[in-house]
Amino acid sequence: MLLLSSCSSSGSEEETNGDINKTFFPIAGSINAELKEIDSLPIAVIKYTRSGDKTDTTLADKSELRKVSAMLTDPDISSPELKKYYKEAVFMDNTINTVTMSYTTSSNKPAIRKIEVMIHPETEKVKSIYVEKQETAGDITYNRKMVWTSGKSLQLITITSLPGQTESIKTEKYSFEH
Repeated sequence: MLLLSSCSSSGSEEETNGDINKTFFPIAGSINAELKEIDSLPIAVIKYTRSGDKTDTTLADKSELRKVSAMLTDPDISSPELKKYYKEAVFMDNTINTVTMSYTTSSNKPAIRKIEVMIHPETEKVKSIYVEKQETAGDITYNRKMVWTSGKSLQLITITSLPGQTESIKTEKYSFEH
């Protein structure tokens, strides 16, 4: 079903993956298929937001969920210009009965720094997708940690950093359990 692969690591900033023809797990396809299912069901999307000491709960539009979900897959690490920066590792964890496919980079060039796809080995269905992403806009750095839990939710933690200021943390959770 899944093959274990690894690349030698020199720790270089410019390190690249030698096998750019390797097929990565279709993360966008998996998320988009579930979004299509959510669009077809009469379910509400509840958004929980926490920033500092303020908490808010609202009803979110499904289009908002789709827009936020795009942060998990944009940019696409399987594109030839980005794929070269990522190493893939696959392992079976018998304690939680999960196959984990991990994509990591040692380069600061791509925005997506890490992806972990957790799959149920018997059904081959995605349990969750975890993504770490770092982006900058001027002096502002955004570190995002996102978790897509199939059939349940999308959680997004954004850590915003400005030089000389305390980091701010905002947590958003979109619940769409069906």
